[in-house]
Amino acid sequence: MELKIISKKGEPLLSRVKIDSEITFEKATPSINDIKDNIASQLGKDKGLIAVKGVYNEYGLRKARGTAYLYDNEEMFKRFESKKEKKKDDKGAKQEEAPKEKK
Repeated sequence: MELKIISKKGEPLLSRVKIDSEITFEKATPSINDIKDNIASQLGKDKGLIAVKGVYNEYGLRKARGTAYLYDNEEMFKRFESKKEKKKDDKGAKQEEAPKEKK
């Protein structure tokens, strides 16, 4: 897998950098962990501060476009990226409460 960073755009209010990349690969589309590792090694940052938002394949080619965010610190990462996990947990809790006994 080869990952080429196309653009980096700073978002200072959110304490992060948006990274657009082009990914070329031989076999299957690379996993999100592989992409995080590659971005972290190229930028010299911790992979725990990277959130991959999407990998978009091009039909019939061994290429993909990727979008990721690199956060400045762990606090901001948790603030913006843990909301998805909370929403999933809330949905699971509602589903468990839904079946009530009829009287």
